[in-house]
Amino acid sequence: FAIAAVAGNKVFLSGSSGINAPFFLMTCQAVVALACSAAFFATGATWSGRPLIDPPSWQALRRALPLGASAVLNTGLGLTALRSMPVPLYGAVRRSGVVVTLAMETLTGQAPAAALSTRTRVATAVASVLVVVGAAAAAVAQGVRDVPLLGLALTLTSNVVTAVNGSLVSALSVGLLDASPTASRAGPDLKQKRRLAPFTLMFYNAAVMAPLSLLIALATGELAVLRTMQWSGATVAYLLLSSVLGICVTVCAFWTTEAFSPLASAIAGNIKDVPLLFMPWSDFTPTLLGYAGVALNLGGSSLFVLARSG
Repeated sequence: FAIAAVAGNKVFLSGSSGINAPFFLMTCQAVVALACSAAFFATGATWSGRPLIDPPSWQALRRALPLGASAVLNTGLGLTALRSMPVPLYGAVRRSGVVVTLAMETLTGQAPAAALSTRTRVATAVASVLVVVGAAAAAVAQGVRDVPLLGLALTLTSNVVTAVNGSLVSALSVGLLDASPTASRAGPDLKQKRRLAPFTLMFYNAAVMAPLSLLIALATGELAVLRTMQWSGATVAYLLLSSVLGICVTVCAFWTTEAFSPLASAIAGNIKDVPLLFMPWSDFTPTLLGYAGVALNLGGSSLFVLARSG
């Protein structure tokens, strides 16, 4: 279900469903996430004795501003790049973001890369290269040879922003704990043992993304596009489904990590990249280079999971 939700979300945001208004769709997803967060807080929902969301605070919301803004920027960069280059080629370049993230974690001394052995870091880097080379080989086999420089630059920039997002998440998780209304009443030992509730970060991210995405949608004329669209029952269904897919992806990520293990989540994350990369190719040409590319992509994903799971 996680794989299907992520793949579907990419399809909707890319405009392939016929709704060419990605920032409006992001606004809808953020509003649904806020509504779910409010429901979790109002009902006192828990998981294994832990609340699903921490009490909100204005101080924490201010600390979340950079993360929400960078998430919107990253989506904008990715969607613009996707519209200017073939999907398979975009996927190949986008996968190189793993290497950028690994390098940033290592240079800044952040977990988990800083805690990994040199051997594991090398294996992760090799796995990332295999994935990218494999996807690129498959793309070449399908006749994708022209590389739009603008799309390439935007995709590489998106990779850097993704790595920065990871750093912001690590810093924000600590900052939100400190800014929690209950933090001032907790002793240092209790603060050390506490963890951020699973949907707290989603709440603050959505609180920033909702108004920002709506402003961008207004500025880029997306609402005018929506008014001129030919609406049908299928289009409305696409809109409703897209609105709930964001929270579905978040719940799936939480479920696979909490109910199973981080390894299960990593495996699902790598497997879903394969159909995302190759689903536009309904007429996949069975060539030796194409199959070799797919094999390298799968092999790199598997090595990545093994390396990062220790």
